[in-house]
Amino acid sequence: MDKIAKDFLINDELARHMASMSEAIDTIDPREKNKVTYSGKLIMLVTLSGIFCDCQSWNDIADFARYKKDFLRRFIPDLETTPSHDTLRRFFCIIKTEKLESCYREWGP
Repeated sequence: MDKIAKDFLINDELARHMASMSEAIDTIDPREKNKVTYSGKLIMLVTLSGIFCDCQSWNDIADFARYKKDFLRRFIPDLETTPSHDTLRRFFCIIKTEKLESCYREWGP
């Protein structure tokens, strides 16, 4: 598969997931909205993007997000900074993982 086809598939897959999961993120994110620096939507976008690009750790995902801000702005136009590896890890430690799994299974084709 050539690079253009691969990029299209990644963008299309991310756009499909982001559109369907926007509402579901609120049900899995227990954080107080007024104390949040990075939205659940952004964290999920960064994480899914990193996983689709073969990132293997929170550090890899955070680095990917930092270097690919222009790509991420396609989905979140007002993006200024990206979450650190610690922020990503903490988010996934506190969310309701059973609900995330349930939501993700519903997002499938």
